[in-house]
Amino acid sequence: PLLFAVALLAIVGCSKDEPAAVGFGIYKLGASTPDDGYVCRPLAEQIYCSNNPSPKIAGHKTQTDLFFRGHDMKKAPLVEILVGVWRCKPGAVSADLQAKMGQPTKLADKSAYWRLEKMSVVALLPKEDNLCTVHFLDHSETERISELFPGI
Repeated sequence: PLLFAVALLAIVGCSKDEPAAVGFGIYKLGASTPDDGYVCRPLAEQIYCSNNPSPKIAGHKTQTDLFFRGHDMKKAPLVEILVGVWRCKPGAVSADLQAKMGQPTKLADKSAYWRLEKMSVVALLPKEDNLCTVHFLDHSETERISELFPGI
C-alpha cells in the first residue's frame, strides 16, 4: 500500500512547490530513455519496451509499456507510457485517477482526458472487457492524443 501511494504521487507530485509530474512510476516523459526500459526493440519509427515495473492503480495489477521516438537506445525520448489495468473496475480506476489528477479536462463515453501542465493523460475505461488503459503522453503527441480521444 505504501509503495502504491508513493508511485501514484509520482504521477502528479505532492505539493505546489514540486514540479508538475511528467510520467508514471519511475518513467518520465521526455527524460527516460530506452536504457531505462526492460525488453526493448524497434517498432516502426519508435522503440517499444515491455516487461517494465508497473505500480498498481486503485489496487489493480498493471502492465507498463513504453514508446520512445526514434531508434537511438541512448537518447530517444519517452513520448508515451501505456498502462494496462487488468481485471479493471472502471469506477475505482476513474476515482483513483481523479483523486491524483483532479477532474478530467474532458469526458466522453467510457473515456477521460486530462491536459496537465507537463503531459496529457487519456484513460479508456474500459477499453475491452476487464481491461482499462491509461495513456500518459507528451503534449507533442497530438495525433496519438486525437486517436485515443477524438475531438481534442
